[in-house]
Amino acid sequence: MKVSFKKALEVGLLLTLFASVSSAQVSFPTIQASGNRRFVEHTGKEKTLQGQLLAARTEAQRLLKQVNRSPMSSVADNDWAFDVGANGPASGFPATFTAGAIPDCVNDHVSFAIRAQGTSTQANLVILNNLYVNSGGTGFCSGTKPTVVAAYNVGTSAAGNYLGDTWPSVDGTKIVVLEKGLAGTATPAELHVITIGAGGGTVAAPITPPTETVLGYTTGGGTCASGLSGAPSLKDVAIWYTSGNLYTGDDNGRIYKITNAFTAPAVAYCISTGSNPITDVNVDENVTGQPAGTNYANIVTLGNTLKSYSANSGATAFTSRWSTVVSSVNNGVTDFTLEDGDLNFIYLMTNHDSTGANAQLQQYSYAGTLVGSVTVGPASSQNLNMGAWDQSYQHNVNATATFYYCAYPSGAAGLPNLSDVQFDASWHMNSTPTMTGDTHVQPASAVAGSTCASMLGNYFEDKSTTPKTTIDMIIGVGDGVASDPNQVSSWRIQTASTNNSPITSNTTGYQQHVVTNPGGISAYTGDWNSSALGSNTYNFYFGTLAPQLTSRPVCAVGHYCFVKLQVSSLN
Repeated sequence: MKVSFKKALEVGLLLTLFASVSSAQVSFPTIQASGNRRFVEHTGKEKTLQGQLLAARTEAQRLLKQVNRSPMSSVADNDWAFDVGANGPASGFPATFTAGAIPDCVNDHVSFAIRAQGTSTQANLVILNNLYVNSGGTGFCSGTKPTVVAAYNVGTSAAGNYLGDTWPSVDGTKIVVLEKGLAGTATPAELHVITIGAGGGTVAAPITPPTETVLGYTTGGGTCASGLSGAPSLKDVAIWYTSGNLYTGDDNGRIYKITNAFTAPAVAYCISTGSNPITDVNVDENVTGQPAGTNYANIVTLGNTLKSYSANSGATAFTSRWSTVVSSVNNGVTDFTLEDGDLNFIYLMTNHDSTGANAQLQQYSYAGTLVGSVTVGPASSQNLNMGAWDQSYQHNVNATATFYYCAYPSGAAGLPNLSDVQFDASWHMNSTPTMTGDTHVQPASAVAGSTCASMLGNYFEDKSTTPKTTIDMIIGVGDGVASDPNQVSSWRIQTASTNNSPITSNTTGYQQHVVTNPGGISAYTGDWNSSALGSNTYNFYFGTLAPQLTSRPVCAVGHYCFVKLQVSSLN
């Protein structure tokens, strides 16, 4: 793991060690956001800045032998829910910023967008700190609920004009967010670089960001001018933190490279990929096995075609590399694509393969060749969310490397089950699942049409256990209807003594489960990777997809919640 320190230092991070008789501290930040959840990091070969920072923090904790700072979390602790109003859920990827090597009640924060029209009485972007609390007031931080750092009304207030996911800066002082815009040019897509500063506001009385830089990238001159042609389709932007480059697209088929994402964003160049909307953008800079400065922007257009463009360092334009049809229908790809920048693969889920016969999890090489696929059910209108890789995949242990996903044997009319698939010696995905049909992911009396939430949050690793770390995978299931059954379950794929991955029996059950999150859950993100740092410091965060039918501290009936749960006990 020493390579992680080297990499972190190479990108200019100042790692400062303070030691005294009574304490030792490492001061550096980490970020867990949408971007690094869409990129596989391999242990010892961490490629993104976010992955390098997380690895460096883990090594720092090991070297400094951090021990409990306050009592451990207990199963009696009840975590918090935060009221986001009645107008829409916190339905995207939240982002966590952690300031140092141990939890910090003031400087650590979680940010998220609310899928609602921002108004003078409804925030659409919220930042919280004082995260590590519980209902009994016995958490690492004082009190029983998080504190609002800032609640903003960002962008033009118009019905249907929603924000993308939040992207914290490396120092935690800024947030970049995409305002997706509406059809035509009256409400264009814009990037907002918000300086948090003193913050302020509440969900019901938000403030306009007092300090922000706004870039209307689709309204520029020349070849980069493009008014949106339809309802905004782009899932989100992609930011490469090391360079500060941001990649995005629009509904007229253009993709853009934007420099200085967190300081003074400006369009470097753009290209037309055709007339179809850009529905996903992902990026890999300094591609493994290629000359230094080789950058690939891999995109999905109209939810059915995977395309790749080079955006090399020093270039002044995108260059088309290849294009391949991955779905026989428009919008067959309904979740983010996933990239593996070490093994050079792209993963995606499509509810129709190119033949129109099956829904599949597919694996493409960086050359655009389909090298692996596994059928997850018949072709249907099912919303398919991305699965998660396991620790063996991340550690490059080919014999046990596993990818977990939800299959839908009856398509959109049925119910999901947990399945997994492994790889051949070339790391190409097998066509036959190792296990399929585990229905324990479903809540009791599950309603047909229920869906697994995105598992892109990866797995959660408690590094405080020995000789092995304890690893849990989180899976949420719901149908977006408040009155229908929902479930969040944790699946233990490694104990302190045994690697349980792959799961080979479809009778295997979950470790823990809860059924108190109406409609199911959004994508999620975590904070720390140790349960030994203090009470309520090993958590994951998400939004509920339907409003509360009964009151929940502190969420009112008819309102949506943003929730923190402990990984180890789901309470």
